Amino acid sequence: MFSINFIFLISILIILTTTQHPFIIINDIPREMIYEATRTEIGGVRCYTGFILANKTDLATLFFIFFESQNDPSTDPVALWLQGGPGCSSEAGLFLENGPISLNSDGSLSQNPYSWNSNLNLLYIDNPAGTGFSFSGTNQFVKDETSLANELYEALRIFFDKFHDFSHHDFYVFGESYAGKYIPALAYKIIANGNYLNLVGIAMGDGFTDPINQVKHYTEYASSTSVIPVNKMTAINNLQDECVSYIEQKKWSEAATAFQNTLDTLSSLGGGVNGLDIRLYGDYNFDYLTTFLNLEQTKYLLGVEELTWAFCSDDVGNALNDDIPKSVAHLVDFILENNLKVMVYSGQFDLEVNHIGTTAWLENLHWSGVNNFINSKKVIWKVDSNVAGYTRNYSNLWQVIIVGAGHLCPVI
Repeated sequence: MFSINFIFLISILIILTTTQHPFIIINDIPREMIYEATRTEIGGVRCYTGFILANKTDLATLFFIFFESQNDPSTDPVALWLQGGPGCSSEAGLFLENGPISLNSDGSLSQNPYSWNSNLNLLYIDNPAGTGFSFSGTNQFVKDETSLANELYEALRIFFDKFHDFSHHDFYVFGESYAGKYIPALAYKIIANGNYLNLVGIAMGDGFTDPINQVKHYTEYASSTSVIPVNKMTAINNLQDECVSYIEQKKWSEAATAFQNTLDTLSSLGGGVNGLDIRLYGDYNFDYLTTFLNLEQTKYLLGVEELTWAFCSDDVGNALNDDIPKSVAHLVDFILENNLKVMVYSGQFDLEVNHIGTTAWLENLHWSGVNNFINSKKVIWKVDSNVAGYTRNYSNLWQVIIVGAGHLCPVI
C-alpha cells in the first residue's frame, strides 16, 4: 500500500502542475473572466473546471471539465461526454477511455494519442447531481429522464452563455451505457426548445435505451457466445421473460429487480463472467481512479477540495431505480424525424447491453426510415487494412459493431 501511494504522490508532483483555482460556481462569473477563473492543468494539459448551479430549487450543482480541441478550437465542434450508471461519473470516461489524459493503473498519467479532443472541444459533466463531484444541496435527486434532461439542459445553457466563444459551434452529445437514456432525453429537450445549442448529432455506445426489446435477447447472445451452458438457458429465459412481463404491466420497481436478477444470474451461471466483457471473469478494478481523484493534490487542481469522489453514486442509482426499465426509444424516433444524426455503437463482447438486443430495439423503431434501415447492407469497416467492425446506415441513422471491444468500447 505504501508503494502504491508513493507512486501516486510522485506522479502528481512530477506530472501535474501546481495550477489551481478555488471552488467556483460559474453562474455569476462575467464572460470576460470565465477562462481565467476556471483555467487549470492536468498532466500538462490545459483545461477548465468548475460548477454550474442547474436547479435552484434542489440546489443541483453540476461539475464540469472542458478541454479545447488540439486541432482548431475556434472552429471545431463541441462534444459533451456522459457516463452511464445511472450515477457514474464522467471522469471515468475522461481518464480511462477517451480524454486527452490517461490514468494508468500504477497511478501515473500519460497523454492519450487517441483522445477524442484531437478534433473536438470536449466537455465532461458529472450528471445528474449527486454523481462524481456534482452534488445536490438538498440531497434531492432526479427520479426520471425528464427531470434529468431539464437539469442538464440548464447546465448546458449556462455553460455556453459563459463560454460564449463556443456557443455557435456545432454540438454533439456522446455517451455510453445508461447514457443511452440520458442522451435521447437531453436531445429531445434541446430540439423541443428550438435547438439553440446547435445540436447536430448524438452517439450512444452500448446504450441501455429500450429495455423491453433489449432484455429479450440475453439467451440468444449467451448461447451464440457459449457464455452459459445450454442446460442453464431455461433459467435465464424465465428471468428475462419475467422482466419483460413486469415492463408490459408498468410495474417498474418489480421490473428493475427482475432485470438485476437476470444480470446476476447470467454472471453466476457463466462462472463469474464479467457482464461488460465476456473475455474477463470478475469485476473491473478501477480503485486507482478513485484513489487518484481523492488525492488532495488532484482535488486542489480541480477546485473540489471539500468534496469526495466515487465512481458511481448509490443515491443517484436508487433514485432512478424505477426509471431503469423504461424506454426512451420514442425519443430516438423524434430525434431521427428531426434529421439529427444518430450513431449507435456496440462492443462485440458486451453481454449486459449486447449488440443483438441493440439491433432489436433499432429495428423496432417507429421512425419513418426504419424499413430502409433494416434492409440496409452491412459493410465491413477497416482501419489500416484490419477489420475494426461492421456498420450499416440509412439516412441519418448508423449502427456500428466494434470488433474486439466490450461495454467500455474506448477501453477495448
